[in-house]
Amino acid sequence: MRYRFLRAVSGASTQALSVVVRAFVTTLIIGFCVGLLMHLMGVPMPNIGDLWHGLGLSKLARAFS
Repeated sequence: MRYRFLRAVSGASTQALSVVVRAFVTTLIIGFCVGLLMHLMGVPMPNIGDLWHGLGLSKLARAFS
């Protein structure tokens, strides 16, 4: 009973992390399916290098390295 608050916070954070992981995985799966469908329909798709540089992620990667 001494650590009731800590157990409650731990349980809430575990549930929140579970929701975040499920949402992330679902987003990846749906994004992959939409990208595959667009590719099969003949929509020109950028390659990974173009996306990496276009979103500015290379600058972010350099900042953290």
